Amino acid sequence: MIIETKLEFENFLEKYQDSSCILIPILCDVNKHPIENDLCLLYVKILDGDEYLLPFKHSEAMNLDVTNLNKLNSDHKKYVYNKKQFNHIVKWKNVIDINLQHYMEHNEPLYIEDITTNTHDYFNRKYYKLSRVNCVVPILKHLELCRKLSNEFQKHIDLPVHQEYNDDIIDNLTYLESAGLNTKDNIVYSEYNPYTSTGRPSNRFGGINFAALNKTDESRKPFRSRFERGLLVEFDYDAYHLRLIGNLLNYSFPEVQFTNICQNFTDVTIKSRKIGLFSTYMVIFHRKS
Repeated sequence: MIIETKLEFENFLEKYQDSSCILIPILCDVNKHPIENDLCLLYVKILDGDEYLLPFKHSEAMNLDVTNLNKLNSDHKKYVYNKKQFNHIVKWKNVIDINLQHYMEHNEPLYIEDITTNTHDYFNRKYYKLSRVNCVVPILKHLELCRKLSNEFQKHIDLPVHQEYNDDIIDNLTYLESAGLNTKDNIVYSEYNPYTSTGRPSNRFGGINFAALNKTDESRKPFRSRFERGLLVEFDYDAYHLRLIGNLLNYSFPEVQFTNICQNFTDVTIKSRKIGLFSTYMVIFHRKS
């Protein structure tokens, strides 16, 4: 059911506030960062109940006022695919990240890229440069896509919820993203991806890998402090992964200033004099150099 009037919204709200649900936000622009985006539609699937589509900026609907979102912050569980993205739209309590729970259980993200419709493929292929393209994709095609996604998500909502990761880690990554990075022209935003094979978040958006900017071709030159007379300061942990392993094994590295942790690790494991981070990775991940 598409909710367009005040009465329809009030009737929907009665059922919503008493139930857990799956939420699927549809943003207006497929290319913009969530911080710089608007909410086009919100799909709501009441668990063991009805489905609803709330329009906010779609060309085919009588749109609801976006302030109505404030009434949806219920105490019940709200399952989303990407809580970090959802946080940029609206910050609610008891939001569960389905992708995170799948990753924690299987050490890989929940792959949904192949869940689509022919209409979405057409618009994204032909009008990929069009701003706010989702606002003109037929609303019933959005509903069709959301139904497919909801059916997939329902298979995974019973996975264990890792509350510390779901709340602290995801919310902190949201906070880091929201600050943005200042350049000589404007503020640009990155997107952290914690669902990597090692658990170490990557950081990219819009074709830029912010975690691996080239040091030799002036890729880093546009980035600068947003404060007058400010500075950008970079911190890095020496052999952080090795220190974590040492802590788990109750092993203490030599307390000597500027100790080469990688060398110490290879000395006590493979008795090698080959110095470097590469050698330690070969040992940790059981790969042949």
